[in-house]
Amino acid sequence: MIGSLYLFNIYVEGTMYKKIECSLQAFLTLVWFVGCQWLIIFLLRFFLRMDELSFTGFYYDHMYKITLFIHVFCLMGILIKDFVLNQDILINYHGFRKGKIFVYIGYGIALWFISSLLNIGLSRFFTDYTTQVEKLFSNKEAILRFLVIVFSAPLLEEYIFRGKIQSRLKLGFGRWQATLLQGIIFGVIHPLPLQKIYATFLGISLGVIKEKEKNVQCTTIIHMTINCISWIIGTLSIV
Repeated sequence: MIGSLYLFNIYVEGTMYKKIECSLQAFLTLVWFVGCQWLIIFLLRFFLRMDELSFTGFYYDHMYKITLFIHVFCLMGILIKDFVLNQDILINYHGFRKGKIFVYIGYGIALWFISSLLNIGLSRFFTDYTTQVEKLFSNKEAILRFLVIVFSAPLLEEYIFRGKIQSRLKLGFGRWQATLLQGIIFGVIHPLPLQKIYATFLGISLGVIKEKEKNVQCTTIIHMTINCISWIIGTLSIV
């Protein structure tokens, strides 16, 4: 009996330690993801020596140049870390089936449609949401806007959230708790209140698909599809 209790205590302590370790690793990845944005913006403002009002105008005019640089900087940092620690950079990209590309695009269209219904239903509670979104499409960086929204954002976010964070949390909490947690985190990091709601739904949905398909290419294609439709609609709305 005593031996059984001792082994049980060791198991509980080991499980708790694993949860703490995996949570810390996921947290540090998130800190890097968010911190890169703050760091680059801080350095820009510091070297340009602009006051807050002037920098706000500068940032608005060059929003997508800055964002693309942040995405590349963030991704390169993670890849270099993985290389130095001798980790398999492509571990979450094995097992992709090219024949299912159109299935994934279909998933993307379906998820975009559901999230749009969610937005329509909740938009009356967030009256300034449309105005805030229009600002994202109203500067002159049309090509860079396309590259950021349709390509770099999905690539980076899938690598970070469904690849790194979900995979780390899964080792400590199990697949479904990890899927739920990363989806909530994915929603929280979005800046607009309504975005937080539908991004949480999308994050959890993409996490479920990642677990089902066992790779991140599929969720990247789905994410790109969702963003591409949003980009088309957003672009047409300002024409």
